[in-house]
Amino acid sequence: MTTTMTTMITTKLGTLMPQDLPSAPEGALRIVRACGDPEVTNKDLQQILSTDTALSVELLRIVNAPFFGLRRPATKMEQVVLVLGQRLLRNMALVFIARETLRMQSSVQFDTRDYWEGTLRRAVAARLLAEAVGMDVDDAFTLGMLQDLGLLALLTAYPEVAPAWPELRRADPEQRRRREMELFGVTHSRVGKMLAERWRLPDELALPLAHHHDQLLDDFPPYIKKLCQLTTCADWLAAVYTATDKRLALARCRHLLAECFNLDREAGGALLTRLPEAMDEAAAALG
Repeated sequence: MTTTMTTMITTKLGTLMPQDLPSAPEGALRIVRACGDPEVTNKDLQQILSTDTALSVELLRIVNAPFFGLRRPATKMEQVVLVLGQRLLRNMALVFIARETLRMQSSVQFDTRDYWEGTLRRAVAARLLAEAVGMDVDDAFTLGMLQDLGLLALLTAYPEVAPAWPELRRADPEQRRRREMELFGVTHSRVGKMLAERWRLPDELALPLAHHHDQLLDDFPPYIKKLCQLTTCADWLAAVYTATDKRLALARCRHLLAECFNLDREAGGALLTRLPEAMDEAAAALG
């Protein structure tokens, strides 16, 4: 399917251009773009990584963390490229970008630790759900890491709205989306679409970032539709821990898990039970 490129977004507070979005580490972004090029070889990727020692060291540390489950520890970037393959290397670079993008927003006046915790919780929830339903756990984790970066971009572009962050954090996904429209006149998913275009992400990542709040997904390929639904469910799984109305969040979470993935109350409860421990493991893996 074809999508319309977003050249700018008109918000209540001004015009948001691609260059207004948080910048990503250039080395990691080069890896992401190279992994999307069918003519790029493993040798080319090794060459790109050799020019960025800090990125290479950090990627090596991340992929060897027990949370990501490599069967054999990698000691050199040649092994990382060979063992991971381009798709997983791309995902690891995107996870690195998501983490560093947040770290670079030190001038934004809101609790970035809380934001990071929420980001990680959604990513882990997505990974656990993907594991339970037989979907790609690495794509799921990556989507969870990226799905709320549009909100970070909005808070960075319009710091005068940053005091609303505690309210947004305590809202469930539907409440947060409505409040974003009231505050900005645009939602994080639309800004996420612009980020995905700027970073040249493939459809299996770009479309769920743009459409994980949409109800009508029948025009999407089946796997993309499932990724959108998985990302939505991960958002609600995380909200059970952060939303003011936890009973509502839990009820909505159970409904979505049953409707989208045929998971019963017991299976949903098992995911929620595993989430805190898996959060600790992911936090250790990402430093």
